[in-house]
Amino acid sequence: MDNTTSDHLYTSTSDKLAPIVHTALGKVRGIFENERLAFYGVPYAEPPIGRERRFLPPQPKLPWEGTLEANRFGAAACQPGVLEFNKSQSENCLTLNIWTQAINSPLRPVLLFIHGGGFTGGAGSDPAFHGGTFADQGLVVVTVNYRLGALGFLDLSSFLGEDYRSSGNCGILDLIEALRWTRAHIVAFGGDPNRITIMGQSAGAKCVGGLLASPLADGLFHGAIAQSGAVQAIRDQHTSKAVAANYLKLLELQQNEAGKLLDLPIEVLMEAQAALCRDFSGVHLFGPVVDGVVIESPPMQSILRKRPSMPPLLIGTNRHEAANLEIGTPGGNSFGPDGFLSRMFGDNAPLIKAAYLRRSGSSMLQEPSNVEAWQAVITDYMYRISAARTAAAYSNAGANVWMYSFERKEALKSAHGDEMPFVFGRTVGENEHRLAAAMHGAWTAFALTGKPETVDTGGWPRHQAQQPAVMRFTDSGSELGQLDIEDDPSFPDQVYRIDESWTES
Repeated sequence: MDNTTSDHLYTSTSDKLAPIVHTALGKVRGIFENERLAFYGVPYAEPPIGRERRFLPPQPKLPWEGTLEANRFGAAACQPGVLEFNKSQSENCLTLNIWTQAINSPLRPVLLFIHGGGFTGGAGSDPAFHGGTFADQGLVVVTVNYRLGALGFLDLSSFLGEDYRSSGNCGILDLIEALRWTRAHIVAFGGDPNRITIMGQSAGAKCVGGLLASPLADGLFHGAIAQSGAVQAIRDQHTSKAVAANYLKLLELQQNEAGKLLDLPIEVLMEAQAALCRDFSGVHLFGPVVDGVVIESPPMQSILRKRPSMPPLLIGTNRHEAANLEIGTPGGNSFGPDGFLSRMFGDNAPLIKAAYLRRSGSSMLQEPSNVEAWQAVITDYMYRISAARTAAAYSNAGANVWMYSFERKEALKSAHGDEMPFVFGRTVGENEHRLAAAMHGAWTAFALTGKPETVDTGGWPRHQAQQPAVMRFTDSGSELGQLDIEDDPSFPDQVYRIDESWTES
């Protein structure tokens, strides 16, 4: 890991130099890419490096001299492992990428995409999130890097004091700073700062949930899309403190030695992070925190708070999110079902086990015939229930919300992440064009107009708590349906939950 930029270079498809964009911070020159303009690796904040900035909120980007050549993606956020599409990682990762048809008027709506990866992996430079397809439909597209894992979501407030009160939300603060940058400078790239839609998938959608809950993000965006994620990863400080305490244990540090984290080599921090995620599920170990500042109160309460204007929301999940997980089969998981659940849900594991027993009608937790029941329960309690509750809360707050469900006939084609090529208008097989057109068109329409209504999705009513409606995207296109979900009121909104006694284990 280093402080270099990515070695992934896109070359211009034209002999012409792209025009220079003049921002309030300095000049930027991108490249021509298939008759559109692209700007890679544009810094939106000062590098969060060194002991004076690690684990602290991002600092606004200072002006630069000369012309910034935005022709290479910036380094990915530090994470265990190697990204095939972006081999460079660095703490100096706070950059964004922009695609636009033109930099002149009329100004175009903006779509800012937040990548997923379990809060521990991924980058805005992933080719799967290339913004060209949306830019070709008249949007200005932004993808963004933010701090991940321990650097982005390790709550050290109990160990390092008030200055680090929001260390568990550095990743969310990075995204807020990216939105502030976009609001201030996107006009220079042909974007309308008064029409910004945020969009995220998986952990990116959970970041969207954090932004919806944070008063610091109010007014920075005007629409939100959350795919396979909502607010279920936002943690209380009992959980976040326990995670941080165990992280220190892995580094053989006493809690009063937490200050040493400010100087340890990044490789050491990443090794400890990887070990922590191996010991426990890792799925929700890292994520936003109710710290009283960035997120003031539990997320549903935050969403329900009355605001002058709440941006419209498009939210949904895939029908078989957990189809790729081998749970409850002999040898399917090295922990066994009970161990798997305790690592996936913490103190909430008994509630999930009870839901499985109701769904399967069996106490044989490793019976292969009950795999579908396992996957249905995991899908509901990790994804679908949170999406439904968030939509209901949003509707009860008087805001406009639409729900969708991605439901291909084969379960393994509607698992977690399978909707992404269709949302971005890219198909991978025959007879998929209609589905791709329906989803890509609806998402584009939402970013353009605040409503996901197109020729394919005409008559898509708003979701209301008393009249729930869901647009089902199937192999043949789209059709209106009803919300079918088994919600257990005793299950908390926070999926992964532990108390401080865990630190004594």
